[in-house]
Amino acid sequence: MDIPEEVQALVDQLGEALVAALVNDTSCRALAARIQDQGFDLGLAIEATVALTRRGAVLEGEGEEGPEPDFSEDDRNFLRKFKISLE
Repeated sequence: MDIPEEVQALVDQLGEALVAALVNDTSCRALAARIQDQGFDLGLAIEATVALTRRGAVLEGEGEEGPEPDFSEDDRNFLRKFKISLE
């Protein structure tokens, strides 16, 4: 499915907002500090899957699990930033 650039930009902004929400969340920061106080460095990898389907649309050739995702180079770069593998 071709995703309009405006929608892709919104999805990218959503990903950035989710990361910012975690970074700025006082509970998350406090828990990370407690882990570090125990003598551990902390790294966090989060995997997110965004599935977009037009309302009421039936995708041609869609199986039980849906079509194979078609990632643009921008999508791949975004996922690599968060160390998300596509394989």
